[in-house]
Amino acid sequence: MSRRIFSAYFLFGLLLLSLVFSATSMAAAQSPTATSTRTSTPFTCNPPPPTYFVTVTPSATSVNPGDQITVRVTTNVGIARFSLSIIDTATGQVQSQTDPIFTPAAPAPQTPGGGINNVTWTLTAVRAGTVFFRGSVSGEVQVCQGGQLFWTFGAAAGQSGNVTVGGSPVNTLTPTRTPTRTPSGPLSAEFVGSPLTGNVPLEVTFTATGNVEGTQSCTMMFGDGTGIVVDWGCFTTFRHTYTNPGSYTVSFHVAGASDVVKQNYVVVSSGPTNTPTATRTPGECCPPTYTPTRTPTSGPTATRTRTPTAGPSATRTPTPTAVSGACSPVTSTISVPFTFDGAGTFCWQASSLGGFVNSWNTNSVTINGVNFTNVWVGSGSYPAKIGGFYYVGYNSAVAWGHFEARP
Repeated sequence: MSRRIFSAYFLFGLLLLSLVFSATSMAAAQSPTATSTRTSTPFTCNPPPPTYFVTVTPSATSVNPGDQITVRVTTNVGIARFSLSIIDTATGQVQSQTDPIFTPAAPAPQTPGGGINNVTWTLTAVRAGTVFFRGSVSGEVQVCQGGQLFWTFGAAAGQSGNVTVGGSPVNTLTPTRTPTRTPSGPLSAEFVGSPLTGNVPLEVTFTATGNVEGTQSCTMMFGDGTGIVVDWGCFTTFRHTYTNPGSYTVSFHVAGASDVVKQNYVVVSSGPTNTPTATRTPGECCPPTYTPTRTPTSGPTATRTRTPTAGPSATRTPTPTAVSGACSPVTSTISVPFTFDGAGTFCWQASSLGGFVNSWNTNSVTINGVNFTNVWVGSGSYPAKIGGFYYVGYNSAVAWGHFEARP
């Protein structure tokens, strides 16, 4: 009996092995290659980097006092901080903060964060006038360098078409001027300027300090139709140059529930008339000697003629000529890495500008006469050196203007 059981188990095992071997053979026949090799291609990017844009779209182009409009700013800059300025076309400057065409006079900036790529402001028309809206953003931008894609900080700007406000102002009553008072709360404003008198061109440095509530803005008006809105804090320094003589009322305005305005005055004179003074070149002894001689004429009047007698030779000092493409005069010599933030006009000289330069919130940035205003530029796009140097011309009217040169 045990031999029969053992034989049955033995036959069952052989049958099971036969089935397994058959299945394995069929699988091998269907898949002749038992293993496969996956080849990965490394990711590379090709310049130029993506183009970043800002569009500014008002909901209407013609309104009346009392009407409301929305202004939308859209960008493809990542994690952006949005700002909006209202430009009066009559002056080409930011609208008056004390007699605005739209309110709020200085819209507060917005930083929505995340993947939000557009924001809106709601504005109310107050009086007749024509404006356009300038939107600016700062945040992360994607660039391609050395075949690799990475993120860096950058900025972009754009503006709308004109928007006209017609009709009569909302308030037709004659405004009553009330004296400025300092509120009991944290809102305050102080500023000093130096020098406040002088001859044209007169550069005055204003140091402003203001305590703000929440996101209120501060504005410095220079009295000559120009001004600067500081919409993220009121602790900064402004530099402004007056090019015409006159008396200017300068005001520093902190906006809030109870506005605060501080004023001062700048007096600019035309200056005395300069009388050129002869400069004696070193080594020169004395001027040429002139001996008067009488030359008879046919008429009754004799003409006195001076005949110059040669004196010692004067040495001429050559007049330097400006090099084409180079800014002048040179403010200072810089080296990489270099970063500058602020307003003003400068000319920097550098033997090297490193791997890239970048700028934002500037009026102009040039390298050897080539315009690179508010853009990221790699070293491969730099113009040729002039006499072994790069000359960087920088101009910005705002304290948050920026230029950098990095390795």
